[in-house]
Amino acid sequence: MRKSYSALFIEKNKVLISSCIALIFFYIMGIVTVTDPQTREMATLVILPGLIANALLLMLFFREKLTSRSALVFALIAIAGFAIEVVGVQTGDIFGAYSYGDSLGIKIAETPLIIGINWLLITYMSASLYESTNWHTGLKVGAAALTMVVYDMAMEASAPLLDMWHWQQGKVPAQNYIAWFIVAYIFQTILHKADVKINNPIAPLLLLFQFLFFLVIAMIIH
Repeated sequence: MRKSYSALFIEKNKVLISSCIALIFFYIMGIVTVTDPQTREMATLVILPGLIANALLLMLFFREKLTSRSALVFALIAIAGFAIEVVGVQTGDIFGAYSYGDSLGIKIAETPLIIGINWLLITYMSASLYESTNWHTGLKVGAAALTMVVYDMAMEASAPLLDMWHWQQGKVPAQNYIAWFIVAYIFQTILHKADVKINNPIAPLLLLFQFLFFLVIAMIIH
């Protein structure tokens, strides 16, 4: 007896479907704990492990051969992202005046080490949305950079609640989003100039789940 298309799809994508279910559960629990004042402090303790778990999950579904060039580009984006944040925190000249909280872990120069990885993850996931399109490279780069800015808008609304970072003036300056677009555009350009292929079925879904996580928290609490 021939299996139905849906049965074949499920059988072929068991790991992907299981991962999506686990992610949905994880982020729903995150929303519940963050929006409850009694459990919010506890929720901040899983921010760093959650970022690391997301990175490992992306690696699990990385379907292109990891070449030395790709590894070098990924390392470059992570290191550059961290360096930009260090300058940003120390001077306030890039994104505006802000400081990091404690939920993102160990810091160097008042900047969490994980933040470079976070820049890489957002760059990678945003690029994955447009990888399979037939768009011109410039359009792909611009769309991915704009996606990163929209993602940041949702993240900024929840960041202080999660003790990720805090703005000195209590609100996000327009300068932040301009800088985000410029940095995002540079990182996306690097990916395309280096011809890094992104074939990762979980990446767009993970980006969506994270975006909704930040957006829902902001809507509920604010």
